[in-house]
Amino acid sequence: MMSPGLEGFPAKSNPSSAISGSEIRQRSILYLVDDVSRYGGVRTRVTEEIGCLRGSPWTRVCMISRCNMSNIEAIGPAVSTIREESAVEGLRGLAFPKIPHGGLPLLYELSFLLNSLLLMLIVAPLMMTRRFDLVYGHNNELGALVVLLGRLFGVPTAVDLHGVEVDEYLEAYPEMRRHPGRVRFWKTVERFVLRRAGTVVCVSNAHLGEVKSRAGVALRAHVLPCFADERTFGCQGRSREDVRRSLGVRDDEVLLAYAGLVPERRDEFDPIFFFSSLRDTSSVRLMVLAPDPGSVERARRKIAPSIADKVLILSVPRPLMPEYLCAGDCAILLRRQSIVHRVASPTKFAEYLLCGLPVIISANVGDASALVKEHGIGLVIPPDTHADAISSEALRALAGWDSRDRARAVGLANLSRGRCRQMFLDILDSAVERRRS
Repeated sequence: MMSPGLEGFPAKSNPSSAISGSEIRQRSILYLVDDVSRYGGVRTRVTEEIGCLRGSPWTRVCMISRCNMSNIEAIGPAVSTIREESAVEGLRGLAFPKIPHGGLPLLYELSFLLNSLLLMLIVAPLMMTRRFDLVYGHNNELGALVVLLGRLFGVPTAVDLHGVEVDEYLEAYPEMRRHPGRVRFWKTVERFVLRRAGTVVCVSNAHLGEVKSRAGVALRAHVLPCFADERTFGCQGRSREDVRRSLGVRDDEVLLAYAGLVPERRDEFDPIFFFSSLRDTSSVRLMVLAPDPGSVERARRKIAPSIADKVLILSVPRPLMPEYLCAGDCAILLRRQSIVHRVASPTKFAEYLLCGLPVIISANVGDASALVKEHGIGLVIPPDTHADAISSEALRALAGWDSRDRARAVGLANLSRGRCRQMFLDILDSAVERRRS
C-alpha cells in the first residue's frame, strides 16, 4: 500500500475559480478505480486516460484503486507502476485490497456496501482537507460512491462505465437470475448512477444509446472509446522479418494473431478452435500471446495433434507485445452475441489496428465491427457463420501491405491516444464548467 502523498495538492481553503488572463490554473482530479494491479481492460483504460493528462492543466492526479486480494503481491506498487506507464509525475495515491465476494449470493452485495464504506473512510478526509476540481470514478460500484461524494462536498462528478456491468455479471454468474431481488438491487444502483452523475462516459455509440434508454431521463453523456498509445503500439521494435524468422514463420505463410486471455470453453469464439476449423491451414499459422500462465496452460491443452505444428503459444512481456503483433498479418477478435458485447469497446481492437493488423471480428461488437466493414480492414463474421467458410484466399488478401497500412491509418484516426486525448480533456473540462454554470 502506498502513502497518499498529497503534498502537491492545494489545500481546501484555496479559491476554486480559474484565474483570469492567459494563465490557466492547474486542476486537481480524484480518480477512483477498480483493480489496476494486473494487466487487463481496466488497467489499460485507466493508464491511457491518465496518460492523456500529461501536459494539460490537469496536473494533479490522486488515484485510489481497489484491488483483488488474489493478486496481493502486486497491489503495493500498482500506483507507481501506472505513474511510470503514463509518464504523469503528478500522479499520487494508493491501492488497497478489497473485501472479496467470490460471486456468492448476498456476499457480493454485502462486500459492495463494506468496500464502499471503507473507501469513504479513506476518501472523505482527503475531500475535507484538499481541493479537487473533479471526482472521476470507474464502473457502477465506484460511480455510486462518486455521486455521494460529489453531493456531500459540492464537487463535480464523472462516471466512466466500461459497459453494461449488471448484464456482464449476470453472464458470469447466471445463477444470480434466480434471485430477482439481487438483480433489482444492482439495476437500482445502475439507475442511480446514470441519473445522478454529473457526466457519464460511455465506450461506444451503441453503449451510449443503451444507457440513455436505461436512464429514462435526459443525461449528460459522452463517448470515449477504449484506445491505445500509438507510440507504444506500432512497429518500432525489432523488424517484422526478424521476429517472424525467430518464430520460424515463413514469408509466404499468413500469421494470425491473438492476444489476451484464453477462455476455458472450447467453442467458435475460442481462437484455437476457430483456427482448427478453418477450411485450409496449409499456409496459415496462429500466434497466441497469452498474458498469464493459466492462459498458456489452457491454450496448450486445446491444441489438437493435427495443428500442433501450426500454433505458437507465447508468454510475452507487455512491452514486447507490439513487435510480436507487428509480425502478424491479421488478428482475431471473436465475441458471442450478447448485450455485453454489443456495447463493448475492446482495447485489443485499438492495439491490433495500431500494429497494422486487419481484424477478423464477430458481428455486433460495439462500434468495432462497423468500423471494420466500413473501411475494409478485416472480415466481419456474421452470426452462425463458421470458420470453414473463410477461404485461404480471403486470409491472404488481408495479409497484403495495403490492408495493413489501412488498418494502421484507421487506428490512428479513431482509436489512438493522439485522437482521443483532446476528447478526454474536453469531457473533464465540460464536467467542471457544467457544474459552475
